[in-house]
Amino acid sequence: MDEQNSISQKSHSQKRAQSGLEYLTTYGWTLLILVIITAILWFMGAFNSLQFAGPGIVSGGFFSFTHVDHKVTQNSAVLLFVNSVSREVTVNTATVGVLDDVADTACNSGLPVVLTPNGNFTITCTSLPQGGIAQSGNPYTFSVNILFTDSVSGNSHTEIGFIKGKVE
Repeated sequence: MDEQNSISQKSHSQKRAQSGLEYLTTYGWTLLILVIITAILWFMGAFNSLQFAGPGIVSGGFFSFTHVDHKVTQNSAVLLFVNSVSREVTVNTATVGVLDDVADTACNSGLPVVLTPNGNFTITCTSLPQGGIAQSGNPYTFSVNILFTDSVSGNSHTEIGFIKGKVE
């Protein structure tokens, strides 16, 4: 009788082990397939948010100026801003840098310029640092620094923001 119980307990343990192994194998293959599919989608660029960005403006960090429009080609950029301050300001300098690049580029934009409220100005950069934006369709992230003076207080301020998009 003890021998029969012993055999019965062994077969019960073996069945439990087999069922546990089948469980791990089934879910292991499922997990492996999900990892492979995710890697393929990642490689094809399905998780690149700029892929879905249209020609619209993607910018942020600006408070005193509103970024209205921009056009970026292989080595130049034209950025349009509007004065969002409710008084006159003087824009003294503007620099544009490719994020992760060492140097910013001082841009020729006819500065200094005096802006009335809602007045606009253009920053034109004709030689951008080549931080990986050399080809059409490549994504870029610019950092923009604008130094301006408030006409009421006479204080100088720096506006710092970013612009993201694709080279046209």
